[in-house]
Amino acid sequence: MSLEIRTVTETEITAAGKIYTACSHAMNQKGLFNWTPEYPTQKEAERDQRAGALYGAFDGKVLMGVVTLDNTPAPEYATVSWGIQSGAALYIHRLAVHPSYQRRGLAKKLITFAEKQAQKMAASAVRIDSFSGNHRAVLTYEKLGFVKRGEIYYRNKDPRVRELPFYCFEKAI
Repeated sequence: MSLEIRTVTETEITAAGKIYTACSHAMNQKGLFNWTPEYPTQKEAERDQRAGALYGAFDGKVLMGVVTLDNTPAPEYATVSWGIQSGAALYIHRLAVHPSYQRRGLAKKLITFAEKQAQKMAASAVRIDSFSGNHRAVLTYEKLGFVKRGEIYYRNKDPRVRELPFYCFEKAI
């Protein structure tokens, strides 16, 4: 595999939307309903791509995973006691690896890429949240040196998860 991580082009948005759909379906089959057919969708991929914030992990022309990187926190983050108060932060949103390419370390590579992007922009921290029920994702962030800083709730999520916490993680850069 020849991995390249780069911005997703306009012609690749459909492929990004298909990754979200496949991930939502696979997660729902495992009882994880934090992502559904309504979110995330190609609409989010289009918006993120237009903003220059959508990155993809490619093997040649095959898009295997996507991640949005920006400096915009989710509104719910306002209640979190972040450990790093000075400097800018880079936020990771909608990290997704197509189920056909999972368990190959691609999520870790996308996170490492995010950390390098944060260094380039002189950010002092990288932040992400994860559904508390997604134990594999939570463990991945912890293994990569992220520290749990708090919990938030997404009241607009599927009723099966809206009363369950999402853990907020932070890593110093």
